Amino acid sequence: MLLTLCCFIIYILALRLYKTYSCRMYMFPFISIHLSLIGHLVCSYAYSFVDSDSQLIFYRLRTSNFSGLGTNLVKNMVWFVDQYIANHSYVGVFIFFGMCAFLGGVAWFAVFLKLCQKLSLSGRASFLSPLIIMCWPSGLYFTSGLGKDSLVYMFIPLLLLSGEKVVDKKVGVCKFFSIILCSVVLISVRPYMAIVFLFSVFLCRFSLQRKNCIRSFFATSIALVTFILVAVIVIRYQGGIEAINFNALNEKAISQRYAQSVGTHFDFPLNVHGAGTLVFLPYSFIMNAFFPLFYFAHGAIGIIASIENAVLVYLTVVICLNYRLLFCMLRESMVKMLFCLFISGISFMSVLNTNLGLATRQKQVYLPCMLIIFSLIYIYRRKSIIYLRKTGV
Repeated sequence: MLLTLCCFIIYILALRLYKTYSCRMYMFPFISIHLSLIGHLVCSYAYSFVDSDSQLIFYRLRTSNFSGLGTNLVKNMVWFVDQYIANHSYVGVFIFFGMCAFLGGVAWFAVFLKLCQKLSLSGRASFLSPLIIMCWPSGLYFTSGLGKDSLVYMFIPLLLLSGEKVVDKKVGVCKFFSIILCSVVLISVRPYMAIVFLFSVFLCRFSLQRKNCIRSFFATSIALVTFILVAVIVIRYQGGIEAINFNALNEKAISQRYAQSVGTHFDFPLNVHGAGTLVFLPYSFIMNAFFPLFYFAHGAIGIIASIENAVLVYLTVVICLNYRLLFCMLRESMVKMLFCLFISGISFMSVLNTNLGLATRQKQVYLPCMLIIFSLIYIYRRKSIIYLRKTGV
């Protein structure tokens, strides 16, 4: 009963979130929201039958004893949901986390609607935009499992929406509390998200327009110092590295890549040391962002992932061909933040990860950033074509 009530509350919150950033309920987004709801529920049910980290680590090893952040904290969350919300229902726990991911998908679409308002684009989005943002197949599936992905997928767009109020100088008590809550949950569930977010903020501040140079210099300096301090703390906590130096980080990266050289993976020179690791970073970035493709694929999931990545390559080419329009849109701080967040997130994955299955799962929390940017370009180009047809040019 409590699980049903929680799912209904999440559904109402999702509709309310959409209505906040849309002038009225349009048909295509409304259909896409419910397709996303059905997709997350079905994928949550299917995910419960798969031998994955959700089942083997988070559910079987769930505990009420707090022993740290990250994976240990998620085990505590799974125990709480199972004990008090799902009433010891195994599938019910998956459905709850799937509903959290559903709310995250609607929040990502709300980010898109907010940017449409800022860029003076049509508030009535086409069928394509809400569909690819909320109903991306791998996004529906991989974010419906237990643990970190569904929570990170939900709290990133909520943090972006709350943070935008600060930029607009419209922050209130509720928004400020929302920023604190989202930040704490993100860092608690995935501590390295502090590095990714702060590095993204630093890139945004560093590339601001050249006005108010003194203020921008101090803001950028503070962002850089904060980023370095937080990076040192998180790396020591996450990796158990006593001394923070390049060789220690490099050894940790090599051991991590060696452990992931199973299943569908790409070869990375394990004997590379020092600055040589950075030489292979673009190669690893491309592999983590756009692979597996068909010749790397294994099984039905590999084929589906390959089709998605082929579409993703096409969307990237479209964005690159419209680079002038992209540069114009990057003047908007929120678009710039999405762009930097995607680059930072995939780059951080690229340092450690060589497993393409893991990359396909973890990149889903950053992929909406690129899908939103493509959708903005698509809407703008569509608006321009309609205008040219009306004027007869």
